Amino acid sequence: MKIKCPVCKSESSPFLSLDRKYILQGLEKFFGCKFRNDVVKHDYSMQRCNMCSLEFANPLLAGDNDFYNALTAIPGYYPTVRGEYQIVANRLMQSSGTTTSLADIGCGDGDFLALMKSQGFQNVCGIDMTEASVSRCKERGINAYCERIENFKLGPFDAITSFHCL
Repeated sequence: MKIKCPVCKSESSPFLSLDRKYILQGLEKFFGCKFRNDVVKHDYSMQRCNMCSLEFANPLLAGDNDFYNALTAIPGYYPTVRGEYQIVANRLMQSSGTTTSLADIGCGDGDFLALMKSQGFQNVCGIDMTEASVSRCKERGINAYCERIENFKLGPFDAITSFHCL
């Protein structure tokens, strides 16, 4: 079966095979801990578009809840401080002050939203697809919802942020 490029729709060619066992071993080596065998559910191939040279995974599947629950359970998976957090916080404060309503898409454990609350923002909420992350947000007093963005019904918001999400 010919795999089409998700950008230009031209044909692509495989250049690397990544079976489930190989991916699982890589995760274990990188994070220094064991994962359940069912955390990685698919074999993948890396494809290169013959026309535009885009490299992409096949199948184009996001990790599921089992995958992200396993990752987010690792202490330190979410860094508590990122340089861009304060830069974005400063820009939001300069543009509209702490009355800004803010949604953070892919909020993780809520570290950015906690920073915003500590700087006076009251109307903040997070959206994440990982139940464990949403639970940690709620434990911190942050409104968070375990939903896909296309199903999210709150809003409108003055600002929407998203860090390190694809």
